[in-house]
Amino acid sequence: MIVHKRQQTEIYIPLILSWIIYAFAQKDFFLPALAILVTLPSYFLLIISKEKNKGSKFKMSVRNIINISVLIGAIWRNFVPPPANSVAFVPILVSAVQSASILVAVLMWFCFDYKYRSYYLKFLTWLTVASSINVPFDSLIQLSFWLFCVVSICIIMLPSYFPYSLQLKEKIKKTKHKNILVYSYPIFLLIISSVIFVFLINGIKIGDDLFMNLITDYAGSRHFSFFDSKLLLAGAGTSRSDIRPIMEIEKKDYNSSYLVGQVFDTYNDGLWEAPYDLSLADMPRQKGNFNNTLMIAMFEHLKGVVPAPRGVVAIEGKSPNYQIDESGIVINNDKNIPKATIFIDGESLYKTLKEVDIDKHLKISPFMKKHLKNAINDAVGKANTPQAVAINIQKFFTNNFEYDLYVDFKADDRGILYMIYRNKSAYCSYFATAMILMLRSQGVPARMATGFFASEESSWNKDCYIVRGRDAHAWVEALLPAIDINTGEKIRNENGERLYKWVRFDPTPTDSRMEALDKDSHINKFADWMWCVQKRIRAAILDIETKTLVNLLFVIIAILVFEEAFKKLIKTFMKKQKTKKELNAIKDDKRKALYLSFYKTFEEFLKTKFDMTREKAETGTELITRLRREDNIPQNTTTLMESFLFKYHAARFGLKEEVDLNSNLKIMLETYLNKK
Repeated sequence: MIVHKRQQTEIYIPLILSWIIYAFAQKDFFLPALAILVTLPSYFLLIISKEKNKGSKFKMSVRNIINISVLIGAIWRNFVPPPANSVAFVPILVSAVQSASILVAVLMWFCFDYKYRSYYLKFLTWLTVASSINVPFDSLIQLSFWLFCVVSICIIMLPSYFPYSLQLKEKIKKTKHKNILVYSYPIFLLIISSVIFVFLINGIKIGDDLFMNLITDYAGSRHFSFFDSKLLLAGAGTSRSDIRPIMEIEKKDYNSSYLVGQVFDTYNDGLWEAPYDLSLADMPRQKGNFNNTLMIAMFEHLKGVVPAPRGVVAIEGKSPNYQIDESGIVINNDKNIPKATIFIDGESLYKTLKEVDIDKHLKISPFMKKHLKNAINDAVGKANTPQAVAINIQKFFTNNFEYDLYVDFKADDRGILYMIYRNKSAYCSYFATAMILMLRSQGVPARMATGFFASEESSWNKDCYIVRGRDAHAWVEALLPAIDINTGEKIRNENGERLYKWVRFDPTPTDSRMEALDKDSHINKFADWMWCVQKRIRAAILDIETKTLVNLLFVIIAILVFEEAFKKLIKTFMKKQKTKKELNAIKDDKRKALYLSFYKTFEEFLKTKFDMTREKAETGTELITRLRREDNIPQNTTTLMESFLFKYHAARFGLKEEVDLNSNLKIMLETYLNKK
């Protein structure tokens, strides 16, 4: 194949620029650097080589090139994930296309024999750029993008002034002599390109608006303040309409619906603070003797927090970095946390009073203790045990209040009192704060837990809950004596010490909460289905062990390579068979022509010596029978003629091996002459 060096340069430069844009936009410099390192020597050899013809040593079908590239690209971007600020409706697909476009270009670069190679490579440059700029532009991305556009347009216009082949040069020259307007072709091209560019920009804007209407509720990272060390009481904020799927959890009992992400124990006039510098303990990966399990799949990284039910004692999963702090919060700082199995043991929650800082969980300002008395009298009634007190206070809120995502009063001590005595609708953290303060005023240690409340059945799997950002929730944990549910007696440890347990209470009116959430946020079923599907696929890929993933990759690639080799083997075999068949046909034709000449010699002998000819449609046997009746033909000559005819018919129409008819003719002639 004839390769024009300038044409290859016009292909290679935009490729390099597109890879640079990918590197800056996707923060992945290794893959473009590797692509340049692999292709640059080939480009230089192509430029300095004196040969005009370039053949491809590497040959593979375009389909398999794309298959292998997409496969490697998808796995590559799981190890080098896209930036957090990238926007895509199906991130796992877009990121795979981004890296796969580079891999396809590298493989196609070496396929000089491909008919549409130059068109493939030119398309791949634009594909890499278009798929990579799904991030906010900084100065470097903007500079490289505009450089790519200017260079690409110049390369498109360049052949009009400087053709890269004599044939194209002569064609343009003849055209210019015929029509003077051809000299202004680049100007027309520039005008047309500008018009197309304007329509393209507007079309992209319209498409982007439609796309963003689908993706706005899912794209971009949002911060969950209730996982911080400080929490200022306020309404739901942006989390009220956050329909992003955060995680998926197996549906079990009611307790497993409360997923803890943070615990706050210090309250001061509307501000909650979590304990600092808690020690972390590594979680065992083996299940031990614990049969109560839950399957989870994380879709979003929550700054190291893994929301989980109370009582987690072990986690079995791909990641070995699960830890748990003194408050029972599960931590894993890996950004790519796949699926995991959680093992739960309720007895692990039992504690002695020595293990709990009671004073911290009883702290309440004199102002609040004084002004809560009337409300406590109404709520507690005649309850005389901590358990009964907590239950009555919980009912006080769930029976008399309404849930509201939008709170229109100040979130401080006076605001809490205003809510209680004016029976105002409020947010979950307000109800939890009010109940905690009422419990503390009655001498019951209490704290606030925040996280998620799972209640939405997954459309993908009816045995799971899908947890969204809007499911963020706050509730109360009160320290109560551990009671044996079978005997009703208080549980003690081996030393006879009484055991206590943090018991969950939720003062938020559940029904009105769900109504408010459904009313405030609308879920597009199609967009949500697509988003959840790609999240599940990503979680499934991340859940595969690296060794298994690499082995699977090699197996698939090996199958594709074997397919290519097998096709080439079959093609080579069929080509050889066809060539052999053609040679045999030629050989048969030559042999038949030779045999025919011998037969003509036989007929000439019959005509000249005996003045006889073979009649039309007369068979060989009939001819010999007729010859035997002739007195002038010797009997032994007739026998030799019969042998000749038999061998002639066998050689021409039956046998494939060579037959020496020439010798047979000579014997027949010599015998006749000697006889004569």
